[in-house]
Amino acid sequence: MTYSDALPKLERLLFLVEKTYRHEQLGTPTEDERRELPLLYGELEEIISSFVGNQNVSVPGHIATTKTVYPNYIAAGYLSDWG
Repeated sequence: MTYSDALPKLERLLFLVEKTYRHEQLGTPTEDERRELPLLYGELEEIISSFVGNQNVSVPGHIATTKTVYPNYIAAGYLSDWG
């Protein structure tokens, strides 16, 4: 994917992330928007990784002895159930 193809998708991802946390200004995300966020991240993962690198973010599991490691904070926040 070229940067010019990725830019509108990155802008859309940013909007979805902002909408998730700024309900008062932007409204509550619809169910379709909630499903779109991880799919859009998946499309953009390679480009995002080229900018942020591999950060190895650990997210605790529901059982105290388990954890999942994600490649960056975006994935950890929006692909885990802790985001």
